[in-house]
Amino acid sequence: MSRLPGPLLLIWLLMTTMTGYATPTQGDLPSHLDSDNPVLAARALSQLDQFDRSHIPLLAQSLEQSITPRTRAYLEFKLDSLLRSILEEVDQSILEMEELRVRSAADPANAEVALERKELRKKFSALLETARSGKGFLAASIARHVEWNSLRSPLLLRSYDRILDEILQRWLTDHPQFETKELSEHELRWLSSLPSWTRSAFSDPFRVSLQAKACQQAWTNLSRFDPILEQRGRRYFLDMGPGAVEFLRLKSAASDSSLLPGDLDLIREWETRTLLRLPEKWDGHHAITLGDWKTLSGEKKLQRLSRLMGVMREDLRPTLHYVATQDADPVLRRRCAELLSLLGDSRGARILLLERRYGANRLEVASRDAMIRAAYQLRDSGDLPGARLILEDLNDRLPHDAAARHALGLVLLRQRELPEAILQFRKSLELDPSRETAHYNLACALALSGMPEEAIASLAEAINMGYDRFSHAVEDPDLKSLHDQPEFWDLIP
Repeated sequence: MSRLPGPLLLIWLLMTTMTGYATPTQGDLPSHLDSDNPVLAARALSQLDQFDRSHIPLLAQSLEQSITPRTRAYLEFKLDSLLRSILEEVDQSILEMEELRVRSAADPANAEVALERKELRKKFSALLETARSGKGFLAASIARHVEWNSLRSPLLLRSYDRILDEILQRWLTDHPQFETKELSEHELRWLSSLPSWTRSAFSDPFRVSLQAKACQQAWTNLSRFDPILEQRGRRYFLDMGPGAVEFLRLKSAASDSSLLPGDLDLIREWETRTLLRLPEKWDGHHAITLGDWKTLSGEKKLQRLSRLMGVMREDLRPTLHYVATQDADPVLRRRCAELLSLLGDSRGARILLLERRYGANRLEVASRDAMIRAAYQLRDSGDLPGARLILEDLNDRLPHDAAARHALGLVLLRQRELPEAILQFRKSLELDPSRETAHYNLACALALSGMPEEAIASLAEAINMGYDRFSHAVEDPDLKSLHDQPEFWDLIP
């Protein structure tokens, strides 16, 4: 959300102090956001900043009304930020429910797990109810959330696909004659952001018309050269994807006498930033040009991306993913995949694994480290299937890597795949017997498998190798079954 410049804020403070200006009602807020009166505009923006999730229905309702372009931009940005904060919690809830499902299957009689699942389902339902109050605009927020958060968990993706389908089906039911309906500005905005799999719901003429009208609306915002509208236009084009890139390409190639040479350069810049999935919020924060991207060598492209990464950090992930999967230069693709993994995005590791020319005997150390780091990121976020997939592929390529074996064992232990976890820990120790944490985790897997004597022996070996987190060992629920064994307490100082 853009904030008012310092001088305007001072004017507002002075005038409100002198006049005792009252806060606008929520119903007046949309008309005040784009007011020529700086006091009204300042107060409205300040009030909008304070909106929380309880205001989502009001924001969604306001966007369905006839409002000015600037007001629409302010309300969309606020609604999107609120919806995406909810989606972050939805992600975590879905992953936690999946982990509890696995635990429940392993121990159906565990009343504590059953209660946790019940409470989590209630929380999940409440989150979804709040998110759905954002109506159609929730579809645009989901599309952006999935791309920017590199979601690859099949469970998460299926869940969001179901929500998108619900949104679309509800709209289709409410508008049975949608093919002949004049779409509102709000409807154009969110319908154009729907993923490609939803296109079967529309006829070809409707899709073409929808794309053309949405692109023109985004272009109208972008070409106004008003910062808030330019930001909305850029975000609008990003949400539309390849069709938007083609629209901008045709604009830059058109022989429009009203356009100056500098205008053409700017359009090419917009085209490239949309193509590369560069987030619009950074447009005014750097002077790194990209309009000549297609003419650059792989080395020059990497230099530009490195400079952008210094400014944008994790917000560059969509761009790195695009280049890592679409650029013709194999070295550039690999470097971008490695940068993606280093930012904690598991897509980078998967891209490296798919590059078959990097066989087990040629996998670079940086690539291997990036894959293990990405797997840990997935594991810690609760995406155990994703972490397991990466590590199984990595172990196929590097069968004699003790760290990779140990990392896979940890994921299998979390999934309660105990025989497989024990196997991986033992293979890791065959390759490197000095790994104290591998001995400890093997002890956990053995204890959970009902093998107390072997578990205590493995724990003793971990301590011999230097393991000294004794309070953790006592509190670790994986070792709780050993508390009845005197030998366990003999190991604890």
